[in-house]
Amino acid sequence: MSRWPRPGAAILGLALLTAPLMASAGPVKKPTVLLVTIDTIRADHLSCYGHGRHTTPVIDRLTSEGLLFRNTLALVPLTTPSHSSIFTGLNPRSHAVLGNSWHLGKSFKTLAEHFRDAGYATAAFVSAVVLDPRCGLDRGFDHYSAIARPGPEMALHVPRPGNPTGEGDDADRTRRISGRQRRGQETVDEALAWMKAQDSGKPLFVWVHLYDPHQPYDPPQPYRELFGPERGDRNLSAILRPGFDEREHEREFNQTDQRVREELEQRHGRSRRGLGGAGPIIPAASLSDDERERVNELYDGEVVYADYQVGRLLAWLKGRGLYEESVVAVMGDHGETLGEHRDYYGHHHVLFDSSLLIPLVIRLPGTSGGKVLPVTATTADVVPTLLGGLGMASPGGLDGRNLLGGPVSRPVYCETYLGVRPGRMPEEMERRSPYGPIAAGIHQHAVRDGRWKMVIAGGVEDAPMLFDLQTDPGEQTDVAGSHEALVKALSRHWQRWCEAHALPEPSRERRSAPGVDEEMKDKLRQLGYVE
Repeated sequence: MSRWPRPGAAILGLALLTAPLMASAGPVKKPTVLLVTIDTIRADHLSCYGHGRHTTPVIDRLTSEGLLFRNTLALVPLTTPSHSSIFTGLNPRSHAVLGNSWHLGKSFKTLAEHFRDAGYATAAFVSAVVLDPRCGLDRGFDHYSAIARPGPEMALHVPRPGNPTGEGDDADRTRRISGRQRRGQETVDEALAWMKAQDSGKPLFVWVHLYDPHQPYDPPQPYRELFGPERGDRNLSAILRPGFDEREHEREFNQTDQRVREELEQRHGRSRRGLGGAGPIIPAASLSDDERERVNELYDGEVVYADYQVGRLLAWLKGRGLYEESVVAVMGDHGETLGEHRDYYGHHHVLFDSSLLIPLVIRLPGTSGGKVLPVTATTADVVPTLLGGLGMASPGGLDGRNLLGGPVSRPVYCETYLGVRPGRMPEEMERRSPYGPIAAGIHQHAVRDGRWKMVIAGGVEDAPMLFDLQTDPGEQTDVAGSHEALVKALSRHWQRWCEAHALPEPSRERRSAPGVDEEMKDKLRQLGYVE
């Protein structure tokens, strides 16, 4: 992880930011509010967070005019639960959305409903099926643009050996599958068209969700070769995640017709289901150092592409003379582990900071920007922070806090819910699991308190791991054995928190929300979510 400069006097004058933007002696025109969430984007791959590559020139400029929250954590590294926290101000146990196919109950008021009630015209534009309207996040939006369904499927393009660039195979290199996800350009095109068409005089609240940094790591040109040329003859857009995915693919492979299996072995080494049919499965452990670097180049290309799409939205605001008085928030929903931990590529099976630390940048008109705030923030803090910054009342009972009220020291509790019934992994998969020998399907949790972080995999062998984030920000060395008292103290914190926030009763058996049809389940499988 990147090492941070000390913020020094960055938080001086923070109290000035708590002055409501809409508080005035007379009527004030309400500002446009733009919320952009970028899926699967880890904080330390943005140049404004210290990344060595210049990946985010647009967000960097936004940071110079706003507030950058240095330590922002996703409470769960899953898209639907994380966005449910972003839109309700609640932790996953409170809003009871624990998986990507779960539905947000009608009793929880969303951020969009707050803005609609305040007289805003509201619209959302999302880029993946995991935020389908059936998830319940469409409440409060006058217009909710999801992926058109049904639609003809388009197979993931896999370059032929000897033609790694794919030239002539797939000129536009969209590599997306209709009905599951779409590129940011299409999503932003729809958002801009809607904003241009608004003439009601109402202020706008617009949410744009970009999915591009998610697997497959597959930016379009010229972003695909922005940080390095194509090399080799293996498709590195999708990397097999060890343990969980390997077991699933092994089962599918063994059920494949023998003749087809032999042909696939000869061509690729394995079949790949769910990303457009047959194609190579690349075990992460087999990657060379050069291939690992290429995967990082592709991921960073996706980050630059997403940053460009943010720039298109801001350019429209500037062109309409709305930008100076607009509130703009850009953030991630969760991060992505890129092989740092036992060759794992992905996010929803691990609770290392690579999957939890996300960017959060907020621009508020009338305030000085360029501040780096060391306060520990979470996805549940967005609702009270945006409402507080706009002088709007926050409902009681939220788990999140208004980040503009100054630094607050607090432990953060993170969890992930895999939704697979407990059972032992085969020995080889245990060895390659990112957590080592753990149960195949369990609820995992972490406590992060200042410099210390305790992670419990939560399986048959659930000994806690402890990391000193001050000396080991990459979480490579487990020091639990030499800090037994601290582990016990953090465990007590966790137990008390669990007693105050019991798991919703249905979650103990439910693998997906009622009403999720087979089509949705298949799309979730094809996006790489195994629940």
